[in-house]
Amino acid sequence: MNKHLKYISWIAFFGLLILTSACKTSKRSGGTTELKELTSRQLLKGLNDNKIEAEWLSAKARASYDDEYESRKFNINFRYRKDSLIWLNVKKATVEAFRVQVTPDSFFLIDRLNKEYYINSISKIEDRFNLPERSAEDPALFKVLENILLGNPLLFAGSPLESGVDGEEYTLKGETSNFKSEYRIEGAELLLTAMNFDANNDKQYLKVAMDRSQFLEDYPKFSYIREYTFNDPERGEIDMKLKFSDLELNEPKNIRFSIPSNYKRIE
Repeated sequence: MNKHLKYISWIAFFGLLILTSACKTSKRSGGTTELKELTSRQLLKGLNDNKIEAEWLSAKARASYDDEYESRKFNINFRYRKDSLIWLNVKKATVEAFRVQVTPDSFFLIDRLNKEYYINSISKIEDRFNLPERSAEDPALFKVLENILLGNPLLFAGSPLESGVDGEEYTLKGETSNFKSEYRIEGAELLLTAMNFDANNDKQYLKVAMDRSQFLEDYPKFSYIREYTFNDPERGEIDMKLKFSDLELNEPKNIRFSIPSNYKRIE
């Protein structure tokens, strides 16, 4: 895969990771109420009760991308169908730069700028992204992307999680032979506010921050502004921020993905 396509593949991946919204919002109640201690079982139950379930999803997003080499701003449109596909296109101004479709077993990318396209299996591209190593008991990559897209906690098999209190948030922390994980949970309603995964080699990490200070009246469990910090061995630290609008859940949408016959397939 050439450098340009690899770059936009990174952006495509980050685009899949986010679901936020920025319309018709209002403040959540604040305060400094001292939290009572809860067990890890109670916190996991709270996270599970707050999980988002959707058969369909569509949204738009304004995004910014920064690494040590460059900074870019762009717009993303994406659609999702449960257990079936994740689709997005990325535009600079009004011009589509590329289109991506991910299914449970395949990854497709159309590069409009260079009239090229790329197809591969999920298993071939999985090692391209610095997600924590998964065991046989962990969910497949497509399910991982679904959970992150919906803002649900990403849980991996391993040692039990230990609960704690840090200011106005609860924490869950765990460690396996491959990585350490931390989940931060808003104290009042037990909504997930952050996930941090650090590989034991100190070279790979993924940090997810979800703003819970505002909420959409129709969809109060969603976070609206998210930030992803990701370490890539080739590009260093990557920072991605997104803010979404025009969120719709459980409304079926047409999804178009066709490769022009004059485009060149690349590896």
